[in-house]
Amino acid sequence: MAKKSDNPQQTSEEHAKPETNKPHSGGIIIPKNIAMVVVIVFIVAIAFLVAGKSGGNSANSAGSQTSYDVPGSASSQCRQVSYQDTEAYQEQECQTVPYTDRECESKPLTYSKTNYQCGRAGWVNDWSTVECTINNLDAEGGTFKVNIGVVVKGTNVGESQSQFIYPQSAYTFKYSVQADSTACYCNEFEVPTKQVCRDVIKTRQDCQVVTKYRPVTKYREECN
Repeated sequence: MAKKSDNPQQTSEEHAKPETNKPHSGGIIIPKNIAMVVVIVFIVAIAFLVAGKSGGNSANSAGSQTSYDVPGSASSQCRQVSYQDTEAYQEQECQTVPYTDRECESKPLTYSKTNYQCGRAGWVNDWSTVECTINNLDAEGGTFKVNIGVVVKGTNVGESQSQFIYPQSAYTFKYSVQADSTACYCNEFEVPTKQVCRDVIKTRQDCQVVTKYRPVTKYREECN
């Protein structure tokens, strides 16, 4: 026959001890080692994600620098390089060219004066006369003009006369006045002229603008 305990309160406390590890709210208890594994996996995933974004940005940056590298940047080297080229220019060229020109000048007709004489006329010789003949010896005709008259007491008394004389022909100019003269005159004051032309060889400068080409040295910038 079992022995009853003298202290019933102590017995109930001993039976109640295993219940202290149970959750108060009734939820599920996760072991500590499983929780640590989950945390580590989460941290590694975040690290890979951050590293992937950083690597993508670096690749894009590197690609931009390669595609748009410009001369003068720290990664390029530029230098002036000479090269030969041809350029067009215009120049005036002149040359001496002979040509025939016609030169004309005025020359008096060839003539002579003959039969130049003073005289007296009238019933009592109270008229003074003068005459002279102009001979046109040229191949062209023209109008001859003369001053013809006598000298009376130191004064010229006369008139101007004109006459067209044909080539190789003659005309006698006459003047008379009723006066006692001591001298006479017949002076041609206008002799006809003709155009005398001849061909002469002259030279002139003919100029024109021509296009020519010449080699030149130019420079360009080369970068690598």
